[in-house]
Amino acid sequence: MSELKVRSVGGFLLTIGIAPTYFFAYLPHEAARAHQSGVELYMKADFLIPVSIMFGTFLLLFGKRGKDWIQIEAAGRQKLTAIGWGFTIACFITGIALHEWLKKSIEAFGYRF
Repeated sequence: MSELKVRSVGGFLLTIGIAPTYFFAYLPHEAARAHQSGVELYMKADFLIPVSIMFGTFLLLFGKRGKDWIQIEAAGRQKLTAIGWGFTIACFITGIALHEWLKKSIEAFGYRF
């Protein structure tokens, strides 16, 4: 994959991470702040947002070199490197932290999940 394609994928991932942040993190928080009824959290979105933002930013900044740091091709199959696994684990921990922060923040307004 060329440098431009890798950076384009990074930009796309970053974009599809930022847009759901508005709809699935910001809007529910603001709805709870305004004490609207029917405030919901979407756990899958809370996990996918950090993954797409972190991987998108990483690929946008480092391009093909960054892709090679996190992924290798062995015997025709793509595998994560140790750095790739660490990065993936960091993404999921960030997703859990985002979900728990949103949950606690919205519960502070009197909502229960």
